[in-house]
Amino acid sequence: MSRSKPSQAWSANLAAFLLLLSAGLAWALDADEPSIRPDAKTPYFHLWSNRSVGDHGEVVLDVSATGATCGVQWRYDHAELEILRNRFGDAQFVRLPEPGCLSCDPIVLRWMHEPTGYLDVNVNVFRRAVVVPCDGGP
Repeated sequence: MSRSKPSQAWSANLAAFLLLLSAGLAWALDADEPSIRPDAKTPYFHLWSNRSVGDHGEVVLDVSATGATCGVQWRYDHAELEILRNRFGDAQFVRLPEPGCLSCDPIVLRWMHEPTGYLDVNVNVFRRAVVVPCDGGP
């Protein structure tokens, strides 16, 4: 059984489909569901503790949207806790804001480690691009 070349109609249909698909992807990036990305290559917050008597604490992080009032805004989407090193310690989110908030409740992180332990934690915050229309008139 030999393979035949695709017909010109099939190739034209494929080209039209790919064109529509690429147009749809471009529209999706400008619409309600654009990309989600971390703020930068570095973590939003870093905690390192190794006190010989143990330690504990609570950290409050503000993740409210800042910048332009219209156009592209990077709003809070979600946060991830990355434990880099841990010995007899723990860290956890106590409170997280709702995704997409403009004026967000803060992230609350509680942490602790025992006297012979240590803790090394990153908090990575991811934001979503939201396109806010600029109203030129009243």
